[in-house]
Amino acid sequence: MKKIITLFLLVTFSALGGNTFFDKKSTNWSIYIPESSGQVAQYAAEELRDTLKKISGADFKIVKTNQIPDSNAIVIGTLKNSKAVAANATKLKLAASKFDQLAIYSVGKNLYLAGNRPRAALYAVYRFLQSQLGVRWFWVDSDGEFTPKKSKWELPQLAINETGGFRERDMTPVGYQSYVAMGPWASRNMLNCYGKRLAIRDKTGAIKQHIGHGHQVALSRKLFAKHPEWFSLVNGKRIPEGYAGCWSNPEFTKYMVEKLTAIAKKSDAEIACYFPADTMIRCECAKCTKNPDASSRWFQYYAKLIRKIHKKMPDLRFSGIAYMEYRDIPTSPIEELDYVKYCQSDRCYIHKFNDPNCKLNKKSLKELQKWMKKTPVGIYGYHFDLLRPRMYIPFWNMLADEIKTYKKFGNIIYIKTEFTLSHPGSTKREDRGHMLMRLPGYIYAQMLWNPDADVDAILKDWCKYVYGPAKGELLAYHRAMAASWDSQKAHASYYDVPPNGIAKSFISDKLITLADKLFKKATAKIAKVTDEKKRKRYLKEIEFEKNVFNKWRKVRQLSKAEQVAICLSKNTSFKNVPTFPLVNKAKTKSSGTVAMSWTKDALHIQVNCLPGFKTRGGVGSTERDKTFGGKSDLVEIFINPNDGSEYLHFAVNPAGGIYDAKAWDVSWNPNWKRSVVKTATEWRVTIELPFKELGKIPKVGDQWSIVVNRYTSPFSGFPSPMFHNPSGGALIQFSNKNLPKHSLLWINNLNKRVPSFLSKLLVNGWSYLYCEGAKNVPIQLPKVNMIILTATRWNDIPKAVFTQRLLPMVKNGAVLLLEINGAPLAKYFNDESFKMGFQERNIVSPRKVHWITSGKFANTPNDMSKALNPPPPAIYIPKYPKKWKNLATQKLKDGSIHPFLLARPYGKGLVVVTKYNGGWPRTASKVVPLINNIMEYSCE
Repeated sequence: MKKIITLFLLVTFSALGGNTFFDKKSTNWSIYIPESSGQVAQYAAEELRDTLKKISGADFKIVKTNQIPDSNAIVIGTLKNSKAVAANATKLKLAASKFDQLAIYSVGKNLYLAGNRPRAALYAVYRFLQSQLGVRWFWVDSDGEFTPKKSKWELPQLAINETGGFRERDMTPVGYQSYVAMGPWASRNMLNCYGKRLAIRDKTGAIKQHIGHGHQVALSRKLFAKHPEWFSLVNGKRIPEGYAGCWSNPEFTKYMVEKLTAIAKKSDAEIACYFPADTMIRCECAKCTKNPDASSRWFQYYAKLIRKIHKKMPDLRFSGIAYMEYRDIPTSPIEELDYVKYCQSDRCYIHKFNDPNCKLNKKSLKELQKWMKKTPVGIYGYHFDLLRPRMYIPFWNMLADEIKTYKKFGNIIYIKTEFTLSHPGSTKREDRGHMLMRLPGYIYAQMLWNPDADVDAILKDWCKYVYGPAKGELLAYHRAMAASWDSQKAHASYYDVPPNGIAKSFISDKLITLADKLFKKATAKIAKVTDEKKRKRYLKEIEFEKNVFNKWRKVRQLSKAEQVAICLSKNTSFKNVPTFPLVNKAKTKSSGTVAMSWTKDALHIQVNCLPGFKTRGGVGSTERDKTFGGKSDLVEIFINPNDGSEYLHFAVNPAGGIYDAKAWDVSWNPNWKRSVVKTATEWRVTIELPFKELGKIPKVGDQWSIVVNRYTSPFSGFPSPMFHNPSGGALIQFSNKNLPKHSLLWINNLNKRVPSFLSKLLVNGWSYLYCEGAKNVPIQLPKVNMIILTATRWNDIPKAVFTQRLLPMVKNGAVLLLEINGAPLAKYFNDESFKMGFQERNIVSPRKVHWITSGKFANTPNDMSKALNPPPPAIYIPKYPKKWKNLATQKLKDGSIHPFLLARPYGKGLVVVTKYNGGWPRTASKVVPLINNIMEYSCE
């Protein structure tokens, strides 16, 4: 099915001249479609006429007749609907096939734009416009069309045949699914499955799939009152949550056949795919579970449904889906299906299949190949759903490798990926899913038609059209982005992965510098374009790329600015280990706490699960690897050793059932321990993961990443709920200290720079939670020993955050270290005695410490005379000095002595005031001793 373009003929006949196709807005050519042709041929003729009008200004008439003149006729048709095409079938090299075939040929003095079926003839129109006249439809929105203007054009002799790389090529819209523009764009890029709008599907000749989602093997819960026997039996009872149904009940089957037939007829479908959702509870009755193989049970029942539906709709074709518990290959034959859709949700969307450093893909491909030995396969992908929020992903080298690999297999009939659409009127261009992924989306569509296409050639072509004179700079930018994406050690699979973990490995300082340089050069080049319309268009696209890149820049900053890091003590007891909350996505509710420690042999994790949270029912199965899927309460752990290897996945339910996998590979069954303790209201799980079983033995100083989830409503986790994204989790550093030191909450309301010394604090035994801005402080906070709040603009600090989240922790014993200028402390503490004067002038230069208080602050564990020099360019004058303890002072030019470091008790805790900006040293050698000594002083 390889694409064939006879370049020799193109060059040879072009050199001989040819017929004038149009000249000075006029033409003597007309478009001919058969009298019996349907709406697809009519639409093809209109697309050709309208586009040629845009290019030339000439009017090409559409003639509906079976009589074709000897010259100047553009013939659009198929082997079946056009006698002229059928008569020239041999010359056009067209034949009946399940694959779409197009032919663009000069026959005599006429031009044939033909296909082996109506949509293939439409594709011939599009390929002619693209290859000969330079038309491009790069993205879905109307401004994605690029139509060159020409005053005159000579038609060369043409002999072009192309065959679609796969029989069925699909980019299913999600999000704004009814976006009308998706259908024309998909058709223009030779996709033959798309969309849920029947009108555009029918006029473009797309494959008629049933309209609606596939989770149709299900009952309405409203039917339970009348027909409880139709519902799943669970723990000996029929329950309304069992709406996947009782498959052994003949009345349920009869109802389902009628329902599915009605859906297919309403959709005028030629192929359908129905199945129960993965989260639906399956029936446990003796008849339904007689076959112990869950996968076989489904495929046998599906075949039963199909046979009954065929009595009503004998021509309806069916595909199936390898879904959750059915992902296992059935032992029984797969009958009545064209193919089974297989989702490679376990593949890594960063690396190529043959990347030796990506074991995820090696295993994923191995599982796919097992299915291909059983049945023809259709691929269902989440490529463009990978990240949430949606981001630009330059992964076309991975896409090209994937498509070429699938083509080589020869047993893959259908390729589908989901494609996020956003309403163009409700969001900025750089926030629309289909715009963010417009370049990889276009490349993907092109390669589904022609798997042998040169990806870099497509990229060059894109840059030439979209960026004009700045094509070189933007080509270098996109190539650099792709190279950075491809070279990551991190892995990314499944869908809706938060981009923060990936940003750390994808967006480097070097890449940021290069991108800024290239955007600057590109903008300067476009500024010299004299054609105002073109200049504005090119600038618009370069500005778009800058804004899209800045989204990654921001995520990278946030990935650094919202950090949780734990210094793991060498301790088998959880009594004195810091605990961290499991929080929902908004960080407003906590469903429990997690604590961690390690010994030389194992990693120890304890999760306390609080009551009051909804689950989908039950305590779960005790069978290994059957606890997954969110059907019961569940504690789930993802661990990434951060060395490029596969991440590790563990889960425990209240029944003590376990799940373990390397990424998605459930065949990995390490020997690890868990104990579950349940009370009437809550439960606790303690986990021991031997390093020998993990295949990774950490050294002191090694840093791993971890995510801990609890499957409740709302979904919660530490540091926040994430699924298959341990790179975005908390950092754990293995310490040689037997007891944990301290824990810190750092709120940086001052600038966008993450303090470089935080890693030094980690080495010194501290755990920390870093928040950029007081507005981002979670409602649910871990218990900490110290809070550092750096701020110069106190109007940016919500008083409620200060009084309701921070001060209660201070009253309970935490130290609050405030880096302030002239802050209204009395207002925030609601206490007049906190009123403070502030001065930044008339300080003796060079600045030096005049006096430091005695005791632990001065020398335990560090010498403060070194850490505090030079002091900050500021002093404080408290209105009520007796309320404060001077920790360090310096001189003013008038000889007076004033404090620059003050402290006072507050409840069981301590409030310390100083200045950071421009004065308090930023280096770890200065700051870490200061923080440690303040903690020792607070304990005196």
